[in-house]
Amino acid sequence: MTLELVNTLATCATFVVIAVTATAAIVQLRHMWAGNQIAAFNELRQAFESPNLAAAHKYIDTQLHRDLEDPAFRYAIAHRSARTGESHAAVKHLLNIGHFFETMGLLVKSNLVPSELVLATWSDVIVWCWKQLVPVTWIFRNRQDPVASENFEYIAVLAARWRQEHPSGTYPANMPRLPLEYPWADADFEYETSMQGAPISHGN
Repeated sequence: MTLELVNTLATCATFVVIAVTATAAIVQLRHMWAGNQIAAFNELRQAFESPNLAAAHKYIDTQLHRDLEDPAFRYAIAHRSARTGESHAAVKHLLNIGHFFETMGLLVKSNLVPSELVLATWSDVIVWCWKQLVPVTWIFRNRQDPVASENFEYIAVLAARWRQEHPSGTYPANMPRLPLEYPWADADFEYETSMQGAPISHGN
């Protein structure tokens, strides 16, 4: 074996070692990246299930529409000094929910969490919350910050598009479905029909 052949083989072996090392590093980085994405998603899920977010959802669902009819409340949204104890608590709910979806949008936009996973989990809630908070966003953008909630808007656009592309969900078309047995269907229909014709009680 000549010296030239030995040098050639040594060079090839070095290249192989470098290639294997680089491949292992790339695989390790991919695993770390995937682990970080899952960790970020889990943090979002935990935040979504927190008492603060639950209270904010309840407020938006039951009270926000009525509060927005009051010009004093709308003024208080834009002017912190005008907030009473009650309006401060209400605005806090709006800020909590807004910050959550703003953070979600930023994480998705930065590819720190998988968009498909986020949209499959929360698309309905994202679209619903955005619609409910449109008047609030208008106030913030016109009275405080012209780019307020831009990441919330970004994730809302993605969520609306995702819903259009998956009107029947993401269940695989070639996968059989399991039967749903519900013995109260007829009774529920009769009850619902009777309630539709019942007079509305306004209480005392």
